Amino acid sequence: MKLKLAQFGISHDHAAGKAQVLQKSDQVDFCGVFEPSPEVRATLGSNPVYADVHWFSSAAEVLADESILGIAAQGRVSENLSFARQALEHNKHVWLDKPAGDDLDEFRAVLDIARQKGLLVQLGYMFRYNAGFQAILDWAKSGVLGDIF
Repeated sequence: MKLKLAQFGISHDHAAGKAQVLQKSDQVDFCGVFEPSPEVRATLGSNPVYADVHWFSSAAEVLADESILGIAAQGRVSENLSFARQALEHNKHVWLDKPAGDDLDEFRAVLDIARQKGLLVQLGYMFRYNAGFQAILDWAKSGVLGDIF
């Protein structure tokens, strides 16, 4: 059985990549995209990754579909916490990209909703700034790890 997932927004730098991952996964039934801005849809929606996707006419259309289990929040940073809150309030898991938003208190509230409802929020993480990852990069560049191919 495939997981039915949808995407809210296409303004994030990684939105097209997320849509592509959802489309190509053999474990996902990618149900489509809701983009609230007609202007954004007209410009960024012309990306070939969106050529064959279903475009939802409203957020309510996605949120009312109980078979859709999760939402990838991929709008502007200022939109994504609102997208996440809406999804969680409609009992859907959330895949957020970094940064989660621009309001730490709202992010905490979103996580509280998820905890209370037993839902998952997955937040993208930038390993490139992690101290451990930096050490591995340094080892690779210095030759400590040998000839990497």
